[in-house]
Amino acid sequence: MKNTIYPYPFKLSATGDLSDGLVFHVPSFCRSNHKTNKCRDFYKNECENEGYKQCPYGFAVNVNHFLGQKVIFSCLNIDKISDKKMIQKRLSNKDFLPRMPLSLYEESIRDISIFIKSHDDFYKKENEKINTKETYIDKIEILDNTFHELRKLNQELKLQTEHLIFESNNFNWDNIENIKYLSQNIFSTSQLISIRLNTYDFGVNPNLSLYEQKSPIQIHKKFVKVAHCLRAIVR
Repeated sequence: MKNTIYPYPFKLSATGDLSDGLVFHVPSFCRSNHKTNKCRDFYKNECENEGYKQCPYGFAVNVNHFLGQKVIFSCLNIDKISDKKMIQKRLSNKDFLPRMPLSLYEESIRDISIFIKSHDDFYKKENEKINTKETYIDKIEILDNTFHELRKLNQELKLQTEHLIFESNNFNWDNIENIKYLSQNIFSTSQLISIRLNTYDFGVNPNLSLYEQKSPIQIHKKFVKVAHCLRAIVR
């Protein structure tokens, strides 16, 4: 038995992973493409509010308040909501995704809700497992993005430092402005690294920002630091 209580492929958040349902699995096309920018943008921009949507590839999506939990049922083949021709082009012979009337889909959701409510302890236990998995996946994605950006900033920091060492070893009054320029770039890049680490902290643990007092931030200085780093690249 699959470790899920949801009958159809689902997400528990717009940025979460797409998982197989108990009865219907994620089609092979969606499994390969649901992490592309096209799909990510669709879920983030279109799946905030409840209701029926059509994804960029023709599948129906239903944002549903299912048993007190917001669930995004995806990869659906529902009459008058899905694009029949688009879906047919994307389903392989191994995919099982029959087209169903909207009334049948809603009836199945309603019946499953009634059944699960009568087994409340089981539902809570299984849902807790799924939420833990979603949280883990989101935090891994934040960590991967952070390391990617830090590596790029660190590479730029090393390059600027090498230039500064070269200019310092060949110091004369003609290159004093270039030394000042490189010093400012190095300082700005190190500040950006600190900002990125703070962003990671808040992304992994949002509660960190809830108990801090508000403090003014000089936005202009943040842009100036970025400009220094960019000038070092294009110079």
